[in-house]
Amino acid sequence: MPLAIRAAGAALHYVKETKKQTLDYISSIRPYRVQDFMFIDSFTRRNLELTEKITGEYEGSLLSVLDETCTPMGARLMREYHV
Repeated sequence: MPLAIRAAGAALHYVKETKKQTLDYISSIRPYRVQDFMFIDSFTRRNLELTEKITGEYEGSLLSVLDETCTPMGARLMREYHV
């Protein structure tokens, strides 16, 4: 864990230096454990239509329903969080 703490500190320092502003919006950093997440294989993801319908269309997929983001970066983060 000490290496993870150092890596997080280095990442925060880098962001603070490059953004040239405070990072008050970051209140905590915590590690995630792999066992806290569920792995879904590609066949199951396709059949659940998480990111696109079986026909290949984005509209009508679960992600298209959940995606209320206003920016392209927000949409990318939404996709990353749910895929």
